Amino acid sequence: MRSFLSLGLVCATFASAALINNTPRCGVSFTHDEIQVKEMKFAEDLAKLEAKALQERAPISSIKPPVPGTGKRIISVVWHVVYSSTSWNGGYLSDATINESIKILNRDFRGIFVFRLTRITRTLNADWFNNVRRGSAQNAAMKAALRAGPQSMLNIYSVGNPGVLGYSPMPDQYARAPKEDGVVILFNTVPGGPPPYNLGKTLTHETGHWVGLYHVFDDSPNHGCGDADMVADTPPQSQPTFGCPASKDTCAGGGADSIHNYMDYSDDACMTGWTSGQVSRMIRQCETYRAIYPTYPNQPGDSVVDPDTSDDSEETS
Repeated sequence: MRSFLSLGLVCATFASAALINNTPRCGVSFTHDEIQVKEMKFAEDLAKLEAKALQERAPISSIKPPVPGTGKRIISVVWHVVYSSTSWNGGYLSDATINESIKILNRDFRGIFVFRLTRITRTLNADWFNNVRRGSAQNAAMKAALRAGPQSMLNIYSVGNPGVLGYSPMPDQYARAPKEDGVVILFNTVPGGPPPYNLGKTLTHETGHWVGLYHVFDDSPNHGCGDADMVADTPPQSQPTFGCPASKDTCAGGGADSIHNYMDYSDDACMTGWTSGQVSRMIRQCETYRAIYPTYPNQPGDSVVDPDTSDDSEETS
């Protein structure tokens, strides 16, 4: 009996690995023209916010980041586990796995944001688990039923076959489609899944989109060497990175590619950080479109020290 169980576990592991290794990394992509339109609107919206803050004599923190140790940008998180069975391959993630994922998210965004897991929901729905894709009817139905909170709350949906490892709307899209907001990830990209995407960096990458970052490489069909991500301190990069090469330079003269950046497509073990320009952009995007500001000691929420656990779990079917 033990040998049959072991064989079943091995088969399940291979099936999970095959799914993750044959799935494109990310479903977020914009043309040059789309980015230009978005950036012109962002400049206008940021200018309005700064003018309003100046008029009220309460400058927004994006003009001057908070003094270290005095303020935290806290983001409340709801994790929606969508599953088809209570097995691993059925997408049934444990509280421990989810808490570990939030710890990784906090580690990767340390000094920028603090993610506080406030609730876990579990929904038995094989159709959503198997068929949620960006723009699909299942995606719309799932988010309409489950999404919680305002634009500042991060909703995470773990599903079985989103067609990519993950996807997320950008902050400016919330006003037009609030129910579409939230990060969708393939369930086995969390710790415990098959390599090379099993260290939680898919969630970090997609949350990077959720807070306003583009890919560090040129998404357009021509794969040029312009300022693809609108961040000055990321070198021009025409192609995504796969695996973890020792070095790579797709745009001569601009500096080596950002192979270790969370917004590239490298293996999880290869991803290690952000640039200061990306950090600045995240902060401004989230203040402009998500109303995420630093809290201070006299404000509720700033006393949170280790926001990595949740004692509130719900289950639906």
